[in-house]
Amino acid sequence: MLLGLFEDNDIPVIPYKGPVLAASAHGDITLREFCDLDFLVQQNHLLRARDLLLSRGYQLAFKWDGGDVIRQNSQYEVLLTLAHAGVHVELKWNIIDRYFALPMDMTSLWTRLKPVFIDGRKVYTFSPEDMLLILCIHGTKHLWASLMWVTDVSELIQANPGLDWQWLLDLSNTLGSRRMLFLGLFLAKNLLGTSLPEKVGQQIESDSSVKRLAGEVSRRLFDRSDQSSSVWESVTFHCKARERLSDRAKYGYRLLLTTTPSDRALLEASSSFSSLSSYIRPFRLAGKYGKSLAKRLLTTNTL
Repeated sequence: MLLGLFEDNDIPVIPYKGPVLAASAHGDITLREFCDLDFLVQQNHLLRARDLLLSRGYQLAFKWDGGDVIRQNSQYEVLLTLAHAGVHVELKWNIIDRYFALPMDMTSLWTRLKPVFIDGRKVYTFSPEDMLLILCIHGTKHLWASLMWVTDVSELIQANPGLDWQWLLDLSNTLGSRRMLFLGLFLAKNLLGTSLPEKVGQQIESDSSVKRLAGEVSRRLFDRSDQSSSVWESVTFHCKARERLSDRAKYGYRLLLTTTPSDRALLEASSSFSSLSSYIRPFRLAGKYGKSLAKRLLTTNTL
């Protein structure tokens, strides 16, 4: 078991989603499908954790993760696979890409861990409140493209009737992620009939943007004719899901300058581009999407 391997090598990790979420929210690891294993790792242990898995036969999904990925400041995870066993592991030192501009305090997450039992073994994972917010942030990032993610939110709420809702609302407000939280809760209530506290429901109803975003999600979920979303659709959805203009601005600025796997692939294709790593993304996006984005911007008055 990977948890035992990390423990034996004094590498603290927090397992979440996957089997841990299945056990804590659904009550049984067989009640939720999962294809990878997610671990939050403290930055000072990340490289050791990666190298430990490499020594056990795992391979990097991207070869650029073989360097000091922490210093790249443009990603938040390292992906590894054990091909013959079909195991995929995600080592993360943050919960979401830096360009989302969500200042989650990683250190404080470690102080609020709660136990869950998997096959009789006690495992510590995020508190229900932290997990609920993380699920809503993750779902929003991916435009809630899977009904399973809505089900996770619903099951987690039902499994934890003692949720500290006021604390959760305060945290989401501090992070500028309240609308992301409200969207996940609204979807769980309207699509799956999940009961919410009256005061929470009233606050959700007061945000008309949540209903519009939920309408977009529902159309994508149940219109099987087109499951793809353009870059512009993703960007506008993410911006609509932020309640503060300052957070939208930070998101757009960082998105423009953050080097992605596609950018790195271009850099690796020619060593002559290596000195342009900080600038290649804006030009690549302009070349690929510039005409389309300009047209959308000229015909769109508001986000």
